Amino acid sequence: GGHAFVGTNNITLRRCTGTAAHSGGSTSYCKVFSIVPGTIVVEDCTFTGVPEPINLRNRSAGNQKVTVTNCTFTDCATTAIADKVKDEAWAAPIRVCVTDDPAGSTDLTVTNCTFNYTEGTTKCNGDILMGEGRDPKSWNSYPTVTATLVNTAAEVYVLQPGDRVVAGEGPEIT
Repeated sequence: GGHAFVGTNNITLRRCTGTAAHSGGSTSYCKVFSIVPGTIVVEDCTFTGVPEPINLRNRSAGNQKVTVTNCTFTDCATTAIADKVKDEAWAAPIRVCVTDDPAGSTDLTVTNCTFNYTEGTTKCNGDILMGEGRDPKSWNSYPTVTATLVNTAAEVYVLQPGDRVVAGEGPEIT
């Protein structure tokens, strides 16, 4: 088994603006991050140039309920701002996954959100990345993530356990 994390993070972020200053790998990678269960609400926010604005990796046996409403993501999680191949493997404007044992679940609802990219930029993993893709080694990945999109056009990537291997974490991609 893995490491069960305990505690609860109930996070509400309303009417916020998030940007990332990127210099030599020192950047504000995530604006919202949690590895434990709880209710996470991000509403009426704008994120610009942030590698992983909403990055949620549930490492508990509980549930994360994530609601993202009326938010705009501009040039977030692009290959130009993600550090190294390893970070590009996980960067997305919204990323939700479940890891460790015992595994919990994450339920994501995205409503009235917009994902904008400047011409010529390349997204790392679409607009929404569901699942971890790493398996097995020290990271166990579970496909216990659901997403509901309402009035939101988004490119959604879904990774099942074993879909992706990252440099330094088991057999390398060639």
